[in-house]
Amino acid sequence: MCAKTTYPQVCVSSLSPYISTIQNSTVHLARASVSVSLDTAQSALTLVTRLTSNTGLTPSEASAVRDCVPTMGDCVIVLQKALDTMVTTEGKLAGDWMQMDNVKTWVSAALTDENTCALGFTGGEKAAAKVLKKKVNDAMQRTSNALALLAMIGPGST
Repeated sequence: MCAKTTYPQVCVSSLSPYISTIQNSTVHLARASVSVSLDTAQSALTLVTRLTSNTGLTPSEASAVRDCVPTMGDCVIVLQKALDTMVTTEGKLAGDWMQMDNVKTWVSAALTDENTCALGFTGGEKAAAKVLKKKVNDAMQRTSNALALLAMIGPGST
């Protein structure tokens, strides 16, 4: 299934630790992917929050960092909603299209938030901003993969 995502190598490497819980379940694979995406987004939010007090940033970097705080905060909130919904509807998600649509919408919103944050960095940033841009790009890749895996859940998926 990872071969059908935009970032297959990232998919395999980020989800391989969950292989025993995923087994052959499309739903468990998608849930693990959303969980990985949430963890990466939380890590990016922690970093961006720390960088708001970094006085070594250029004015444009500082502005981009400040703009990222609320967008990455929103990203974490919607990914948490998606994961909570997947956990509470365990075993029924594939048949509950309204909940499935909600989950996909929240994960899509998270990807938009991550992209908005990343667009604030135009290149040529100093080391601290480069680290943040990479962390946000990592989150975007994992969220993109989660959305692709969610799209693979159909009627009868387990």
